[in-house]
Amino acid sequence: MGSVQFWHYGQYYIILDVLPQDANWHLLVASQENNQLKLYVDGQLKWTMAADYNPPRMITRLDLADENWPIDRDELAIWQRVLSPAEVRRLQQLSLPLSPRLNRPEQLAPVAVYYWAFDDGDGDIAYDNLQRAALSPIGRWVYSPFNLGVRIGHPNDPQTTLSSIINNQDVSLSLWWHSSSYPNESRGGIVLRDLNGQALFGMVVGTWGAGIYYNGGRWYPVDSRIEDAKWHQTVLVYDSYAYRLSLYLDGRLYWQGEALWLNNPLTSLTIEQENWPFELDELTIWQGALNAVQVETMYELARPNLEEF
Repeated sequence: MGSVQFWHYGQYYIILDVLPQDANWHLLVASQENNQLKLYVDGQLKWTMAADYNPPRMITRLDLADENWPIDRDELAIWQRVLSPAEVRRLQQLSLPLSPRLNRPEQLAPVAVYYWAFDDGDGDIAYDNLQRAALSPIGRWVYSPFNLGVRIGHPNDPQTTLSSIINNQDVSLSLWWHSSSYPNESRGGIVLRDLNGQALFGMVVGTWGAGIYYNGGRWYPVDSRIEDAKWHQTVLVYDSYAYRLSLYLDGRLYWQGEALWLNNPLTSLTIEQENWPFELDELTIWQGALNAVQVETMYELARPNLEEF
């Protein structure tokens, strides 16, 4: 019987006497279920071992290499879930081509779940128009192309808990903002967080340009400043069916890249000033992935407001 090397987070384990020594094709399945590593050979569980559950970083690359005589490979599949023992046995018994894709229902059209028009104009609470979610404290109401908006500035960084949790699949966030302190550098974050307070999905807006919060990370995908005091539309979209993260600015695609699903459902919203104050309006959280045509249409419908303001 031959051996298999099981690589796991920079270390490897040599598993002896598990691989048949012949010229036949064999099905190998390696998995991690919670803190258990597992290796199956031809549908049978051959080895288990306790290991660290949390990966040190995202898996972003696949390498194939031969260390001795060449090995033929086929039907290589990476699954975004753990295969059960019954599923492994079924793959072996049916000898069918592997398919790691989830059998998901048809993708639904995006639906606005929360929408803050910021037309309250009084007090220190802004209620969303769909579920009456209370965003507070509001430090200052301002005029905007869409009637009223809010100025975000310390110590009044609004936040709210979302009564209807946003699941970690298709999500979109759209808003209008402008650098009200220009030529001083305005900058702030509009961030959706999970139950533990981790910043999972959101945007940075201001003079430095448009940035992204995603799965605990934050970055500016494009090195391009926005040196004006105009109102701008910014939209962030995650499409879990395409594994794609898209950022739009003023109705046009600004940046796009691949991304794994959000780590957890989204349970709260925070809006934070980071430098000079900025102003905000028409904040909408969508359950679903807006497409490029929908984003452009939203922008074009708002243009008359911008021209008259």
